[in-house]
Amino acid sequence: MFHRQVLPGFVKKLQFENFQQMKYALATSVPKEKEKKDISDIIFYYYETIIKSTKQFITKKQISRIIAILSHANNVIFCGMGNSGVIAEEFNSRTERMGINSQSITDSHAMLIKSTLMDSQDVLFLFFIYWTDTVSG
Repeated sequence: MFHRQVLPGFVKKLQFENFQQMKYALATSVPKEKEKKDISDIIFYYYETIIKSTKQFITKKQISRIIAILSHANNVIFCGMGNSGVIAEEFNSRTERMGINSQSITDSHAMLIKSTLMDSQDVLFLFFIYWTDTVSG
């Protein structure tokens, strides 16, 4: 599977000593709002948190590089499972609307099969999202 090779390097690049340390940092950095009354506030808070946390880990130069890679790829595959699969499907939907040949995969077996069929002109995006905040209404 992909995470055994990619995840440790990603954790080290973010300057954590191990995966458990990164999970704890993520879990404790998400503010908890107890007084959410309106569903629109919940949705706004969710997307605002994603945007803010993403901005911490990516630069404009990296975004430009991603755009260049996407625009030159023959096929773009977005992979994720669980909540990460929802993000993969959303990215796929938006990418297809831009006219880029893409697909999303949310099943681990299908990911393995597709990865064997890829070539050097294809691009694979893996999404891994750790979210601990739950919304109770």
